[in-house]
Amino acid sequence: MSSIPTPKKRARLDLPFVKRRRDVVWWIYHHRAGIFTLVILAFGMAILFIGYKVVIRTPGPENAVMIDLRTIEQMQQEIARLERETRLRQEFADVSPVSNAVSNEMLGVTPPTNQ
Repeated sequence: MSSIPTPKKRARLDLPFVKRRRDVVWWIYHHRAGIFTLVILAFGMAILFIGYKVVIRTPGPENAVMIDLRTIEQMQQEIARLERETRLRQEFADVSPVSNAVSNEMLGVTPPTNQ
């Protein structure tokens, strides 16, 4: 006859309301994955924090003084050229689409006509 296999003993359930003594070694062993993750995360954050401090503390750009070496005559010629260019742009600008006809009629002003 064949022997009947005996059932294996089931593991005890870890119920929250059953108070059993647990020591520190047991707790560390059962939470080793979380502890490992926490330690790796702490090292990573420390590396990032120190790296960020190193990047922030880099010296800024040096201050520089710009000196325009053009003569006064050249600067006056440039100012005159820019004034002529501004006058030309203003002469040929069409302001009729933006003029306020109602206000102009109330004041008795006739809008400019471009021909």
